[in-house]
Amino acid sequence: MENSERAEFQIGGDTVFYRNDSTIQVIVTGIQTLEMALEMKKLCLKLSSKTESKYNYLIDINKCGKNEPGAREIWIELSGHEKTNKVATFGMNPVAQVIANFVIGTHKGNNLRFFNSEKDAVNWLNE
Repeated sequence: MENSERAEFQIGGDTVFYRNDSTIQVIVTGIQTLEMALEMKKLCLKLSSKTESKYNYLIDINKCGKNEPGAREIWIELSGHEKTNKVATFGMNPVAQVIANFVIGTHKGNNLRFFNSEKDAVNWLNE
């Protein structure tokens, strides 16, 4: 994705990029606690409130660790938020894939998908 403006934030080991193309990119690193998830939700809602349009999320889970149950609930809640358009999660880490499939399996919407590569994830977001 092209971007001419990009702001970067840190929450725990995670890095969040706000992009001017209505995409919030998250590089997830390590264990995801409830506290981190709450901070992530707060940041994402603040970023998505900058415009009236909906936002896409591009989430790299290649370095993701365990997700606490409360954190998984926050991810599901954020995926279903009225300002969320699509959530594309990608990664080749087998543990991360299990986590992603669990979250996707409990999500009731059709705006959350898992991909093996960033390229495929970005292509789906741009459809």
